[in-house]
This record gives sequence, structure tokens and C-alpha cells, in this order.
Amino acid sequence: MTRRSPGSRVSRGDVATSRRGRGVGRRVVLLLSALLLVTTVPAVPALGVGMSSAATSSWQRQSPVPTGQALQGVDMLSATEAWAVGANGTIIHTTDGGVTWTRQKSGTTESLNAVRFVDSLHGVAVGNVELYTTDGGATWLRSPSALGSVYQVEMKDTRTGFISNGTSSVYKTTDGGKTWVPTSFPYAVGRIQFFDASNGVASATGGVLHTANGGQTWTFVSGHGGFFVSPQVGFSVTNTTSERTTDGGGTWQQRGTLPTNTWLNEIFFSDAQNGWGVGAESDIVRTADGGATWTNVKGGVNSSQRNPNNRYPLEGVSFGDALHGIAVGVCGSLLTTGDGGASWKSRLSGTCTVSGRMAFTDADHLWTAQSDGDILYTTNGGGRWTRSALPIGVGEVGDIDFVDNSNGWLAVRGNVVGDQFVFHSADGGRNWTQQGAHNGSTLYGIDALDARTIVAVGYNCCTSSRVERSTDGGSTWRVLPAVLPSYFGPWQAVDFPTATTGWIVGRDAALVKTTDAGATWTQQNPLGLYGPGGPSLLNVSFADANNGWVVAADGFSGYLLHTTDGGRTWSKQSPGIPGVINNVFAVSPSMVWIATAPRGASNDGYVAHSTNGGGTWISELPARNTSFDGIVAVGGGVWAAGFDYTESTGAIWHRGG
Repeated sequence: MTRRSPGSRVSRGDVATSRRGRGVGRRVVLLLSALLLVTTVPAVPALGVGMSSAATSSWQRQSPVPTGQALQGVDMLSATEAWAVGANGTIIHTTDGGVTWTRQKSGTTESLNAVRFVDSLHGVAVGNVELYTTDGGATWLRSPSALGSVYQVEMKDTRTGFISNGTSSVYKTTDGGKTWVPTSFPYAVGRIQFFDASNGVASATGGVLHTANGGQTWTFVSGHGGFFVSPQVGFSVTNTTSERTTDGGGTWQQRGTLPTNTWLNEIFFSDAQNGWGVGAESDIVRTADGGATWTNVKGGVNSSQRNPNNRYPLEGVSFGDALHGIAVGVCGSLLTTGDGGASWKSRLSGTCTVSGRMAFTDADHLWTAQSDGDILYTTNGGGRWTRSALPIGVGEVGDIDFVDNSNGWLAVRGNVVGDQFVFHSADGGRNWTQQGAHNGSTLYGIDALDARTIVAVGYNCCTSSRVERSTDGGSTWRVLPAVLPSYFGPWQAVDFPTATTGWIVGRDAALVKTTDAGATWTQQNPLGLYGPGGPSLLNVSFADANNGWVVAADGFSGYLLHTTDGGRTWSKQSPGIPGVINNVFAVSPSMVWIATAPRGASNDGYVAHSTNGGGTWISELPARNTSFDGIVAVGGGVWAAGFDYTESTGAIWHRGG
């Protein structure tokens, strides 16, 4: 873990300057968690010797916010107010056009597919259950009706509405969603729309059903359905062409063609001229002339080769008027527009993917390695985390490091096409370029000593340990001879507290040190533990050339190895923190932080710190049911990254100074 300021190596005593945090990574977290769940321990064990608890209310979640759950449907009541629903019973609400969102308590973990409000108080959300509210979502109640999975809902007023599931079984409510009764239709019905209390249409198999009496009776018109803006005017959009009807769906005229490789999941028209479609690869298309011409304004199939940030599909779109709209999708994607869809802004802070090791250059600029080829970065201390992604394949980012606010490197440890596993960013993490062919290496750790010297560690094709070094900023790499003879396990982490002195740790208590910037390495054998059956050394963090800690995992227990003389001698520290230690971060010779994964029956991971070199520890619980992996502290703030078991998403939590 190196300590840096932009462009230069800084004094080791300057605790406000930058350094990098380490974490064991998702693969090891899951393995340990799975193994440890077979044991039974109290959910919150009694405090160990030299350990005390601290208040946790000061911790705030920064990613993903407002949610990392897949969002399936959205409804804009006006230009400013909207609701969105999705997986795990997610319901979120905005009153400022989607800039900020509030989570609402749905009372369910079932998936929700669609939502519809008729005013600011009365709404219905449906999916695998049916919910209704009469107070704007402050409370949601569950209907006792068991309808199975439904995908569309329409309310013509505060009491009467219809649910469709793509079959001829349509359900009707006359009490605002409290109860639903079956209403037989002669055809399978998809979307139902009402334009006032009397007039509505239902897009059905082979035609359109019309009502002029609030749904009491329906008249069939042969043709096909679509999205209607009035009883007579509607649009049908495929992935290649768009059509328009002016006679209620009886006849259709082709209007225009869509951009190449458009794959839409949902369309929406605010009037007879303005329409939008959203779909695969975050695709958004728009028309301002009634479907005659269409423009691709974001994403699109195969766009991941050009812009990997467009990888996640969008599932729903709604507009409050011709200018203000919201699109939602997988991974908690939330996009808003105020100019009719010409431009879109993401309102999601973070991402749903698992958060791991962290890096920073100061208290404003931080980065987090994610699963699924994601990287998160912030320029305001986590007030907003922005997602970027690797330009090829889908892989797990094992480690990340930055030397200044622009230049950084990351190591990938699996599931990526090809043999290139190191990437470089020159723009603060927004874009990434592959560097060097690493011959099938799986890399767990990386440390950039400066803008030219980088060391990456891991293993090669499961047969040998691997240490690689670049002295030209990553353009070329040299595989070093075995730094520890007869050692074949993977190296797990690397840390350089100075420009010349560094350590690498691995399985079987493997530990080596360099004093020449990684050109050569010598073995250290803490407490004589090295060898088959020795503990796995998962992480390493040094405050300076003498004072450092190593995370050791030994079966179902874990502890720290501590040195104050540069590794000549080591002592064992057992903090007594609940869970298994994943990560250690040394701020100074006296101040050190650790993060843990859950152990046994508990799903709670903890963070803890010591102000006396590990003599005593204070534990904190930032969030329940969360495993913590990455941890860093700078400028009085602490960031902990990991995995939220409740929501099955990544998570980053922050505590201020």
C-alpha cells in the first residue's frame, strides 16, 4: 500500500496524503464465508480481550444509492414526481424529477414489475404480489388476491384499474387495489391504457379492444396493438421499424426505421410527436416527429465495444411531459432527461457489482475494484461514485492503484477474453487501456510505485506463482524468476510503503521483501510458519519501511502478523473482532484498520481500528448482513467496501472524521 501525492513520493509521516487499501477479493470472501457458515457462533459475539464497541450511526452508505436492485418499471406522475419498482420489493420515489430518490418500505421481498399512480397519494405496484397505497407510498399494503406474476397495471381513477399478464385473464379492482377479481377477455391482453374515466384501449392478440364506459364493456377492432396516446392514435415500434395508427389500431402505416442494432424492451410516447424507446446495452432512441425518424442517443447493441458503460439493459421508461423523463433498468440504473431525451444523466451512485479493494490519492479521489469488470471512482469523497468498465470481456478486478488523480493501473484475475490482464487509465479511471500480454496470468495484486514502476502478483495457469514488473509505465513487463524457490501457490497481495521497499504475501505463509523496487526479493518467515499447511497470508499493509501488518487466515480462525522492524521479527495479534479478517490498512505505526467477513450463523461483517499499534481494538458495525473487503482511511474519513447479503449487491460505506 503506497502513500502518494500527485506526481511525487511524499514523506511517510504525512498521514493526510494518499495510499492504497487492500482486500482479499470476492472469490476468497465467498469461499471463507461458505466454509465458516458451517460453524455456529453468536450473531454478535462477546467482546474479546482488549476490544470495545463503538457507535455505528455515523456510517453512511454511498454505493449503490438509491438502490442496486434491478428496476423493472417506472411511472412519472408529473415533470417532478415519479415512482420506480423492481427486484426484492424495491420501491423508490422522487419529487425532483429523479435527481434524488427515497426508498419506500414495500413490506415484501417479491419482485415488482410495474407501478401506476393516478395522483400523489393513490398508487398500485404489481409483480409477484400486488401492493397499493393511499398515502403516496408512506405505507404500502398487500392485496390478499393471489394472481401469480403480472407485468402491466393501469388505474383509470383512484378506485378502478386493471392488471394484465399477457393472457386472456385480466383482473379488475374497484377499491383502489385492495382486491382484484378476474375479468374474461376474448383475447390475450398486454398493455391496457385509459385516457380519461371512460375511454381506454387494450392491446390484444390480433387487434385492439376499446371501451367508452370505463371498462364495463369492450369492442374488438381487428389489427394489432401498440402504445396509444389517444383512443385513435397509437404507435407500434419493433427493433427495425415504427408504425402509426390513426383509427384506433385497425390500420397501421409504416413511419420510419430505427437505428441499426436497436433492441427495445419498452416504449413511451408523451404525445403524437414525441416518443422514446429503451432496451439492451442501455439503448435509448427517440423521435420528435411521430416516429418518422429515430435517433440513437445512448447505448445500443454491441456498444460495449465502444463504451462499456452501456452494458446494462434498460427495462422501463416514462415521461411526465415532452421534456422530462426517467429510464430505469438492471443494476439499479437510473437515467433522467430534461431536454426531451436529447441527453441523459445517470442518477445512480455506484453499481450493483461486488466492491473489493480500494485505492485513493486524497480524501476526494478514491477508486474501488469491482466484480463483473466494473470500476468505481469518485472525485468528491464518495458523494457520488461513477461506474466505468473494462473495454473487453467480463472479469473480476482483483486490485487497483493510482499514483495521481489521473494515472492508475488495475489487475484482473479471471473470466476475461485473451491474455491481457493489466489495464491503465490516464483519465482518473473513466477509460481503461490494456497493457501487455501476461500469458494467462491471473493477477491478484498490483502496486504502482510511481508512474513508471509497477509490480503485479498472482499465478500462471494454476501451476506456478507469478511476479511481473514493468519499468516503463506498463508498456512492457518482465516475469521475474521465482522469488521464492519451490513456492507454487498464488501471491495474494503486494504493498510498497516506499519507492524501494515492499512486501508480497501468499498461501502457506509465503512472505518476501524487496529493497530495490522489486528487482530482487528475499524470503521472510514470520514465526516459522512458512510451508505446506501454513496459514494463507491474504493482505499486507505497511505504514512505513518498518511498521506493518499482514492478514493471516488459518482454517476457521484469522489473526494479524505485526512487525516494527521491517520484518526481522514478527508478533501475532488476535483483535477478537467478530468474523474473519479480510483486510488491513495501516495509517501510521500506531493507527491501523481492519475489515472482516461474517463468520458462522451471523451475516455481519465488522470494521475495527486500533490507535496503539494493535494493542487494543474498537469494533464498529457499519451495516447488518454485509461482508467487508476493502478498507481505507484518509483525511479523517474511512471507507469500507464489500457485499450486502440482504440485497445481493456490492456496498460502500463511509464514516466521516
